[in-house]
This record gives sequence, structure tokens and C-alpha cells, in this order.
Amino acid sequence: MDNPLINKQTILVVDDQPTNIDVLFGVLKSDYRVKVALDGKQALALAASEPPPDLILLDIMMPGMDGYEVCRRLKANPFTRNIPLIFVTAMAEVGDESKGFELGAVDYITKPVSPPLVKARVRTHLAVYEQNRSLEEMVRQRTLELQRANQQLIQERARFEWIVQSADDGYLTLDKSGYLTFANPQARLLLNIPADAPLASLRFDEVARRQYRPETREAWETPLTQVGAPPRYLVRPETTTAKDFWLQVDILEMDLRGGDAKDKNVIVRLSDVTQEVGSRRDRGAFTLMIHHKMRTPLGTLISGLDMLTNHAPQMPLDEIVEMAGYSLKGARRLQTVIEDILAYLDAPAQVQSGDRFPLAELASLLNDIGRSLGLTNITLDCPPTLSAASLFFSHRAMELVLWELLENSHKFHPRRSPALLIRLTPQERMIRFQVCDDGLTLSPEHLAHLWTPFYQGEKYFTGELPGMGLGLALVSTLVLSMGGSYQAYNRPDGPGLIIELLLPLAD
Repeated sequence: MDNPLINKQTILVVDDQPTNIDVLFGVLKSDYRVKVALDGKQALALAASEPPPDLILLDIMMPGMDGYEVCRRLKANPFTRNIPLIFVTAMAEVGDESKGFELGAVDYITKPVSPPLVKARVRTHLAVYEQNRSLEEMVRQRTLELQRANQQLIQERARFEWIVQSADDGYLTLDKSGYLTFANPQARLLLNIPADAPLASLRFDEVARRQYRPETREAWETPLTQVGAPPRYLVRPETTTAKDFWLQVDILEMDLRGGDAKDKNVIVRLSDVTQEVGSRRDRGAFTLMIHHKMRTPLGTLISGLDMLTNHAPQMPLDEIVEMAGYSLKGARRLQTVIEDILAYLDAPAQVQSGDRFPLAELASLLNDIGRSLGLTNITLDCPPTLSAASLFFSHRAMELVLWELLENSHKFHPRRSPALLIRLTPQERMIRFQVCDDGLTLSPEHLAHLWTPFYQGEKYFTGELPGMGLGLALVSTLVLSMGGSYQAYNRPDGPGLIIELLLPLAD
């Protein structure tokens, strides 16, 4: 059977007169659970017990510890200080109300008590107490939620800072005037800002222009935060010692204080897109070269076969042979183009881990390639001390490199009969490998693009020369794959070109 007192609120009645207690008990017992105390000491003990009372009716005039002292001690105890307390006093004591309110009482009831008044006052102050308790609980819960949210924010900020600090991209924040307010380590590296250098005096555009060229002009002429602006890039042009370097600049506007334009800052992301730009450039050149270089031999092949298919019965034998040779020439040129492409795409696979090329085999390899190309004037200058050395290079890779270099010298020589000098010079743990010819002297523009895939400056994409312009690009890929380097320059003692490779010696 349910206990009717379980959900009732508790009233503590404190009075040294049992008759007064009986009166208040009779008024309240039907609506509340009532506890009684006959002195201050007992009242303090009951108030501090579990569960505490929801309201206290306290007589003032008691022997020993009076009501004021009991009130003072209740309000000093954190466990009981918030319990609403109503003084119950005789008419002669009404003048002391101000003292009771100062001590923390919420109301006074005068003796003899009026039952309706007692019920009304108790009900009112219990309702206020419950409301305050609910509000306090709401505040407590909200405070806990804010603390948890703040802790989560602190953790997310720490995680964000860790990610930004270790990111491959550079991240900056700028104030409304374009001055730096934050730069992660990668941004400092990309913009050449020392790790301990203060940022407040640095403008982003000024720092960027010290070593980069803004591209495109139209994009950089628009405000940084303009939506839909063209892509922005920072470009460090290629030099004799470094390739070109591209940074993509992405902008995000950040509203710090709720919409006031003067408080809007900017987040800048700097992404290294050099490889992506290079790949795009190579794909474009490849497409263009496919269009020109493959169309020419295909046209030759198809037109010759078309002529034979439709007119061979009416053609003299010598014309048939001539037309067949014309078609065969186109087919062979097409074969050369396809083989060039496949060799270029397969270049990294030619450098196999653990393979070595003995320099003692170099003379024989040069003779074989020279014989195949019809070259009759090849001189090898290799110090005897290198005869027992080996290069960190596969035999197939060395064959491809030499074939491309010697074929280029033969193909672009004015008389197709170059005098070639192959010179090897030791340099610490490397070999300086030079291929010198007596052919063309190239312009600075041609030298700058010599290693670019698909570049054929001598014919400017006319399709008249065999191959895809991949020879030196293939060489550069192979050399870089095994940790070497390359360069090309005109001979200082006369016409001709020197291709110089720095190749590592095998252990």
C-alpha cells in the first residue's frame, strides 16, 4: 500500500511549548509531513539530517538557544542556509521583525496563529522555495553544460591547433588591414618567415611578393574576400638552380563578432600545387603533341593505303612500290612515336633496386648503339681508375639514356654526322658523365625547355621530325629516379652541345 507521506513536503516546527506545537501540527498534518523540535539544539540536528526539511517554523523566545541564534547557525551552514525560515512570535515581539529579516528569515507569523494564514504563508514560501530550487537546478545544469561545452571547445581547439601546426599546407590569419596575426610552421617556411619573427608588422601581400609572383593579375586585383574570384596563385619562376614552384591561395572570411565588417578577419591557406600544375601542363602538351605528331604519320599511312586500295589495279608496279614505301614510312614513324611514349611512361621501372652497370662495359655498349645509329666518330675518355667501378643504374636504363642522347646528337646535327666525345670524370661518390657533340648551338629559350616533355623547339610542333620530344625528358626521369642530376649547356670552344649527367657510383 502506498505511503501518503512519500511525496509530501516536510515542515520542521520548533517551539519549547508543546501546546504551540500541537496547534501547528494540527494545521499542517493533512498537507505536509511534520517534524517537531522542542529546543534549538534538536532543531539544528533535524534541519541537518537527510532529507532536510523544506521549510522551518521557528519560535523566537526559547530557553537556552533562542530563535535568533538558531536562525544564525542555520544560515551559517551551507547545507541548511537555503531552507526558508518563518519566525512564529507573540504580538509583543513584532518590533524585532527587522532583526529576523537581517538574519535571513523570509516571513513572520504572529501568535496566536490563524490556521488559514499559516497555510497560506507556508504554501506561498514553499512555492517560492521550489521555484528557486528549480531555477538553481536549471542554472546548475546549464553551468555544467557550458563547462562541458567549454571543455570540448578547448579540446577541439587543441586538436585544431595540432592539425594546423603539423599540416602540409600553410595557414595564416590576417586582420582587416592584411597584417599577419597567425602563421603555422609550414606558412612560415613557404613565406621565408623565421620561426621566432613577430608577425604584427608583416603584411601578407608584401611578404608574398618578396619571392613569388602573384598570378593571375585579374585574380589578385579583386578583394581577398570576394566570392567567386578567379583562383589565386603565388609562383616562383624556374631558375637555373630550381624548378618553378606554385602555391594556390585559398581565402576564407571569418566573422569574429557577429557581423560587424570591421571585425572580419581572413584565413589564408597556401597549398603546394606544383606537381598538379606540372601534370596539367604535361597533359596539355601531351594532348597537343598527340594531335600533331600522331596525325602526320597516320595521315601518311592512311593516304598511302587508301591509294593502294582504290587504285592499285590501274597503277604501274613502280608506283605501287613507291606508295607502299610511303605507307611503310608513315607506319614506322607512328611506331617510333608509340615506342617513345611507352619508354617515357615506363622510365621509373628501368631503375631497379640492386642493379649495377659496370663501366668496363661502357665502350662495348657505345659501339653497339653507334653501329645501330650509323655513328662513326665516337670517342670515349674514361680514366683507367674507373674501369673497375660500377654505376648505381641498371644496364637497360644506361642503354636507354645513351641511346636517347646519341640519337638526339645524330638527329639534330646539321649533316647527320656528329663527332661525339663521351667524357667521364670522378667527383666524390659520383661520376660526371658528359656527352659532347659538334652540332647545334641552342638559344637560352631552347636550353631552358630542353628537358620539358614533348618540347621540340627546332620544329615548333610541325610534326616533321620523328619522335615525341620525349628523349631528354626520359633521360631526366631516369637520372632523377636514381638520385642523380642533369644539365645542358653550349660548348664554350665552338658549336655543339654538352649534356652533363651526375650519376652515383655503386658501393
